[in-house]
Amino acid sequence: GLHRTKLSSRLLARFVRGWVGRVGALVGALIGLSWSGTNMTPILATLGAAGFILAFALQNTISNFASGLLILFQRPFDSGDEIEAAGVTGEVEQVSLFSTHLSTAENRKVIVPNNKIWEDVIVNSTGAPTRRLQIEIEVNSEDHSLEESEELLMRVMQRTPDVLDEPAPDLKLSA
Repeated sequence: GLHRTKLSSRLLARFVRGWVGRVGALVGALIGLSWSGTNMTPILATLGAAGFILAFALQNTISNFASGLLILFQRPFDSGDEIEAAGVTGEVEQVSLFSTHLSTAENRKVIVPNNKIWEDVIVNSTGAPTRRLQIEIEVNSEDHSLEESEELLMRVMQRTPDVLDEPAPDLKLSA
């Protein structure tokens, strides 16, 4: 069902599939114990106390977990997107509940805790279908005038297939 809806990302679908099985198995085990006549009160009290103790012991992990849920539901990026966050730039390979796995341009695998990503500015370079590129080129004014340089650079941009007609390329020269 998650693949059919446009509301979920691939990351969210993978997360839901994994956790539905785990939670289902736990609930099934508890129901099975209840049906077998086991008194569930001590078991549920123990689970509650263990959860309380673990919450204090695993504060950073819980922060990563909450940030992972926010990333999965807010969807600032999806797998395959090129992002910059927490001082790292790379392609998103996978987002788990606790960390985001990126592949950098140098083909390094970087695992970033989700709370570091969520606390920082997230720049998604592939979030839009087109991207503006700004390039600074130094021109020797002894070889060509600024007008000749501008004319030459405009011809190069018009002949380059990756340069879009709309929005039109813009060129500014300074002495």
